[in-house]
Amino acid sequence: VQVDETDIKILAQQNVAVAHCPRINAKLGMGFAPVNCMLEAGITVGIGTDSPAAVDTTDMLDEMRVGLMINRAVNAGKHRGMHSLRHSAATNMLSGGTPYPTISSVLGHSSVNVTKRYLSIDVESLRPLALEVPTCR
Repeated sequence: VQVDETDIKILAQQNVAVAHCPRINAKLGMGFAPVNCMLEAGITVGIGTDSPAAVDTTDMLDEMRVGLMINRAVNAGKHRGMHSLRHSAATNMLSGGTPYPTISSVLGHSSVNVTKRYLSIDVESLRPLALEVPTCR
């Protein structure tokens, strides 16, 4: 959780993947990992939970919700990092044939119609048009 810009560069250079466990980090007052900066540096970030002895639940979907809420509070007004992680999760669930009501529930959407927006996004066609993401400083 406690990494600086130099650490993030080293993690990216070494192709390290990070398990982000927002619930236990919040519970223990450890802070919030700079997920946005890690993703911008090209680090693979996954969601994890701690042991059942340490947290109330090991529900991965709930962990995603907690991580998203904390990230929104820490990075008010910014919609990258955890938002892109949610988008990737939705896209992967759609690709895997997960029903819309399930995806809506996981993402906390107010209706299935909100979730259907993900279907209209063809990420591969958009990649060549994407601008470089500025790095964190």
